[in-house]
Amino acid sequence: MTKAVQVVGFKNSGKSTLIRELSERLREKGRVVTVIKNAHEQLALNDKDREMSESCDRYILASSSLTVIYVSREYKMLQLLASSEGDFVILEGFKEKNYMPRIVCLNDDGEKEKLADGTEIAFWKKEDGGDPKKLDELAEIADKKGFLVAGLDCGECGHPGCAGLVKEILSEKKSLANCLPLSQKTTVEVNGAKVPLSPFVAEILKETFCGFVKSLKGTTRGEVTVKFDLK
Repeated sequence: MTKAVQVVGFKNSGKSTLIRELSERLREKGRVVTVIKNAHEQLALNDKDREMSESCDRYILASSSLTVIYVSREYKMLQLLASSEGDFVILEGFKEKNYMPRIVCLNDDGEKEKLADGTEIAFWKKEDGGDPKKLDELAEIADKKGFLVAGLDCGECGHPGCAGLVKEILSEKKSLANCLPLSQKTTVEVNGAKVPLSPFVAEILKETFCGFVKSLKGTTRGEVTVKFDLK
């Protein structure tokens, strides 16, 4: 199961520094960590790479130690989550996305009221960043309490948006089982062997195929099976 936390805060509150520290500690625990950062400004490329990326749909820079993929379009949140590898996601920014517990970074205590929304599992002040013990404790909290709901705001859990369910899971009134899209079964088999799917990949596959199938004449509600040769 993928775990996740969101790190939010105003400018210069230490979000990026904290995420680096958390990521290192989670990796020491054996977690494979993906960080997704909300870039408020145009991503900077040198002229040669910018021109190359604009000339194609996907531009990949590869070396012996690093691979960078440039895609010439915006990815929606579910697509970003589906493309993440590993078992722990840290989201920086995206304050409007309430799909997971939050760590709130503060410049001062006066910001608590503006940023707290009931999904927070911890508050963090920039001056605490140099304390290894506090960082270790925060990493433990993130690893223990981190989780991710489907992020569809579908209302199936009884709340108009996912934030309501996140709050109830944190208060132990409900569990991830109440997020119905996560429990819906979408499976992929290759030569009879099931391929593991993250909830987000499963949801994207389901929505894609549902769109095609519903457009076909003579279809009715029920289980759908699609078979083709993978070459």
